[in-house]
Amino acid sequence: MPADFPPLAKVLWRMLGAFVVILVVPLVCWALNLELFPRLDLSSRLAQWLYGITWTGTVPWGIGFILAVLLVCWRLLPMKLFLPLLLAVSFSQTAGVILNHELKHHLKEPRPNISWLAQRQGFDVDAFYQQSEAAKLTQIDRAIASEADSLMLADNIAKHWRHELGFAFPSGHTQFAVSFALILCFFLLSAGRYGWAAGFTLWAVAMGLSRMLLGLHWPRDVLASTLIGATLAALSVIVGIGFYRLMSHRFRMSCFAG
Repeated sequence: MPADFPPLAKVLWRMLGAFVVILVVPLVCWALNLELFPRLDLSSRLAQWLYGITWTGTVPWGIGFILAVLLVCWRLLPMKLFLPLLLAVSFSQTAGVILNHELKHHLKEPRPNISWLAQRQGFDVDAFYQQSEAAKLTQIDRAIASEADSLMLADNIAKHWRHELGFAFPSGHTQFAVSFALILCFFLLSAGRYGWAAGFTLWAVAMGLSRMLLGLHWPRDVLASTLIGATLAALSVIVGIGFYRLMSHRFRMSCFAG
């Protein structure tokens, strides 16, 4: 890395600290076998706040969130940090989408809300997932309507349930939030932007919580996705910095040759 960077070991230790903060909640929930759904009033202000967090990782709005954050980073960081950050984020998001799709397709784990509705309504979870999207949507609408008094489900959260009818493992939202937050932490900490790094760390924590409390993922999903996201972040930082160095070297060589 460039000579005027802070010591790499210090940055990595602080990045590790951010990872531990993100890891604590799903690790504790998993270790204690603590299921967070259905513990929350899904019509409450807290549920709406959690839905807002989940919204930042939901396509297509999540793309806008990424672009907005990158715009902020463009203003906060020198170009020698912003460009490798941009490369790292591009790599992590592309690899993350592919990995998440493949894992969901092969592992086929039902979501907590679907399992809960199946238990209450007496339908078979495996049969539910074998249906067409239209049939699943019809059945979930009927189940939500039947459990309206028990759920107290806000309209926008019900709409999100209807949108999320795929399998649970891993949590794409958590994987995205953890990988994005840790990449941001690496470059923001390198620039001494500690407050911003802390803010994005807490956002990633809240993302995992939102997925569990809103009934979209089990604690094990969020825990595993946190580990996957962290691994993806580390690889993406290496790729981003390496590619930036390579391009910078080639640019300098071409200028020198010219």
